[in-house]
Amino acid sequence: MGSNEPSYFNFLKSNKGFTLVETMVSVGIMSIVLAGLATAVVNTVRDGEIQAKDSMNVMEDLMVQTAQQDYLTRAAPSYYFLHVPIRSFCSGSEKVPCLRQIDPTTGALVQVSGGSGIPNTIDFYKDLSGDLKKTKLSGMSAAGAINDSVNMMLGETIDVSRLTAQRNNSYVYASWPLFDDNSEALPVLVRKKNAAILTHIKQFGASYENSAPAGISLFNVTLTPDKVDMLVKDLKDSLAVVYNISRPTQFVVQRITNALNCPKDATSKNFCKTTGNSISTFSTAPLEAAGFPNTVALKLDPVQISGSYTANGTVGTRTHLASGHIPTSTSISLSGNWFAANGSQDYLFPRNSFSLYDDRSDFQGDLSYAPVDVKRIQHYFDMNSADASLVVLPVDLGYIKLRQSTQYQNKYDLVVTSASHEEIILVPSIKEKGDPNAYVYVNRRLGTGMIEVFIK
Repeated sequence: MGSNEPSYFNFLKSNKGFTLVETMVSVGIMSIVLAGLATAVVNTVRDGEIQAKDSMNVMEDLMVQTAQQDYLTRAAPSYYFLHVPIRSFCSGSEKVPCLRQIDPTTGALVQVSGGSGIPNTIDFYKDLSGDLKKTKLSGMSAAGAINDSVNMMLGETIDVSRLTAQRNNSYVYASWPLFDDNSEALPVLVRKKNAAILTHIKQFGASYENSAPAGISLFNVTLTPDKVDMLVKDLKDSLAVVYNISRPTQFVVQRITNALNCPKDATSKNFCKTTGNSISTFSTAPLEAAGFPNTVALKLDPVQISGSYTANGTVGTRTHLASGHIPTSTSISLSGNWFAANGSQDYLFPRNSFSLYDDRSDFQGDLSYAPVDVKRIQHYFDMNSADASLVVLPVDLGYIKLRQSTQYQNKYDLVVTSASHEEIILVPSIKEKGDPNAYVYVNRRLGTGMIEVFIK
């Protein structure tokens, strides 16, 4: 899925006016973001605890360290954990996210007309239908007897090759238009800078009957003690994906409200020991003997939606998910919501439920939907003989949009802003303010992870 595109922004301009080809801004680095880096995530998922240390940072070391590349090479979680459904069809007059293609005759970027095999919605970051359905899992050891039903929220895979053939072999794009600074931003989920994956300690799974502290659990991280101390300080008030390392489509996104480095001092060490003993029968002696060399205690709570976006608030007060920054139903399809605990705008990711659902009533307490408790999800896997480990990946939710240019009063920059105080200029001075017909299209070519930016 990699790309041989140059890892820099390539501007194609002409003194004779603009054509589609001449005005295409080829963002080759973003093909690595959602293609090559997606492979890096898969390798991390497969290797599990062995590779859980800094493996998500490997690709960064291979890149030239610019601000844009640093941010975008962390965007692989969008492919796995972000759900941004868009309409498949729109009229020529509608400037909303939908499927578009390059007209082979005129070179224009035009909407895709209806046809067989094309669902009503598509996910922007992957070749799946934008409608999520409760689908029974096959081949999962936790499914139990043949009459039991274990499900997940999934989208149907789209036959991109047939779609391309219907379009005269022209590339088809999931296309997101931006006109000005009021246009609805495109969400993007990135791995938090310098964050390592934390692996849940299996022995600390707990059933819903256990009175262990709600939301608190213990994790291993393979870092040096000084790096662990730096990590826990940076984790507070972060978003985090908690997912099954063997099947990453089983996940939930939560907020880390507190983090402790267990071996740091007597207070944190005693807290971790007490918490560990209240969770399971794992004895105190092995914990003390180990000295908590790589153990971190995390408090994980559901993500809340706020009416406003507080980008510069202090730690513990920042809003990660603001209703004003969630694209509305005019731009996307809201059908196929996550499980019942979520509302009509909960399409970005499951935040009040784990994406795994078991119809057997005896197990619903272990899955603990509101709020999701990592200990109880781990207990569910253990009790159902599922060889699964839960890991925590700290992430950040960003918004790709147009903003007043830092250089020119009459132009817009293409930027990405996020709740962790990052604001990166992706493409400077990309659009003239005075041109009523010019749009910036952020496009993903179907069948690939390549993102390209068109000006048309």
